[in-house]
Amino acid sequence: MTILLVTFFYYPNEVGGAEAQTRSLAKFLAANGFEVTVLAFDSTSGNSVEVIENYKVIRIDAKVPVDLYKDAFARISLSKFDLLRYKIVNKHRAIDNALSELKNNFQEKPDIIQFCGNFVLLNFGNLIKLIKKHFYCSNYIVALHDHMLLGRKSVYPNGKWPVLSDLAENLISEEFDFIICPSHYLSELVKNDCKLTDNKVKTLYNFIPNISFGNKGTGINGAINILYAGSIELNKGLDILSESFIELFQLYPNINLIIIGDGNYKKKMKELLSGVPSDAYIFYNKQSREQTLSFMKKTNFVILPSRFNETFGLSLIEGYFNGAIPLCSNRGAMPEVIGFDSDLIFENASDLVNKIKFFLDNPEKIAQKYFALAKVMEQYKEENIKKTYLDFYSSLIVKN
Repeated sequence: MTILLVTFFYYPNEVGGAEAQTRSLAKFLAANGFEVTVLAFDSTSGNSVEVIENYKVIRIDAKVPVDLYKDAFARISLSKFDLLRYKIVNKHRAIDNALSELKNNFQEKPDIIQFCGNFVLLNFGNLIKLIKKHFYCSNYIVALHDHMLLGRKSVYPNGKWPVLSDLAENLISEEFDFIICPSHYLSELVKNDCKLTDNKVKTLYNFIPNISFGNKGTGINGAINILYAGSIELNKGLDILSESFIELFQLYPNINLIIIGDGNYKKKMKELLSGVPSDAYIFYNKQSREQTLSFMKKTNFVILPSRFNETFGLSLIEGYFNGAIPLCSNRGAMPEVIGFDSDLIFENASDLVNKIKFFLDNPEKIAQKYFALAKVMEQYKEENIKKTYLDFYSSLIVKN
């Protein structure tokens, strides 16, 4: 059984949860009898082929030379849309040439081709057509990471982007045999927006590879640590986190806030936190997944305060498996991820303060909640979700 995973970024170039899940999936499938090839477009120093553990990673350098832009501006005054299209056309020309040159490194007829993440929808369908030009396959799959380009119920307050949304919906309904979503929340949105039947959309939860239960969840000893890991942007609800932390610090002077990530909101967040001593919080630039997990082992609470309708919540699960209590805003699929547990879901900054205060004032409840969550969280462990994944991918082979 052969599978080609097409992604924009691949390890060690991981941006967020989508890339982390793609890496977990590649390792998982390779360990369970699949011949796996990852095709990534994240090289900046030429095309390359490498073997990571027991699967192959092919990286393509798809950057557009600077002089092309200079020539374009010299010839014609381009609108932003025309410039974007110009960039995409030349990027795909580079990819087309690279695929031709590297053809001997691919399986000619993979059983499954899976596009990982939404990037495939951002280029007017050209990338899909390009892959289909070079590879014959009877199973084309897209694993969607979020809903930002789709639908009548956009995650953005101003509604969807009409042209791009319609295009994305058409691509999904016409170009792919199956659509994989990481939550029932996203599956329902995709089915409604793209007018798809249940048998074309599959919910496969993201999973946690090779992580055992943490050894905490037993109360608070010494300092109290709260952690956020992710993009530092306004739509991630970091104003909510800042406001709640200031109030919590007044109640619990031994509380600390750890923020891991990069983004445009970092400067503003530091301004918001100016009401507490600077040694009460610390910012780290984006860390590797392994480094972030090591921080979680020292954490009591992992918070996902997003205003964005997240379609999963990997950090909530990773925090839990490293011994922390996960809390999230009542948006998107985050409540689904933690089993719709009302003790762990907040509506605003004041509500978040009350949730954490409840646990800190009743430390015995921390252990109770931690172990009560076990049934929900166990479903995300690789060993427990293995059969669901293998049954799905194997069914595609049998079908053909």
